[in-house]
Amino acid sequence: TLTQLNRIFQQKQNYDLRRLLAGSERITDNLVDLMARDPSFLMGAARCLPMAAGVRDVVSACLQQAKAKSLVFAILLSKNQLVSLVRKRDQFLHPIDLHLLFNLISSSSSFR
Repeated sequence: TLTQLNRIFQQKQNYDLRRLLAGSERITDNLVDLMARDPSFLMGAARCLPMAAGVRDVVSACLQQAKAKSLVFAILLSKNQLVSLVRKRDQFLHPIDLHLLFNLISSSSSFR
């Protein structure tokens, strides 16, 4: 957390962050690649999977019915493209949040 990092740097100003970042190379590399080939990052937008509006409405309705009441978001993705997003009324996801989720999912072998 930021508090822990501030404490570390107060104790050792020349602290080497590489140990804390170890293992995050794949996620970082994938994010850089995604930013280079997907213009939606620059436009502050999320790429949506092309489909008929009626089909998307049915998918969204199914997600809405299936989600637990305590769930804040339900997101359906396909190949780094948004199919549907269901959320609580007072909660929002910024497109950059979606990009970070897309990246985490595509970078992690456990999600594939």
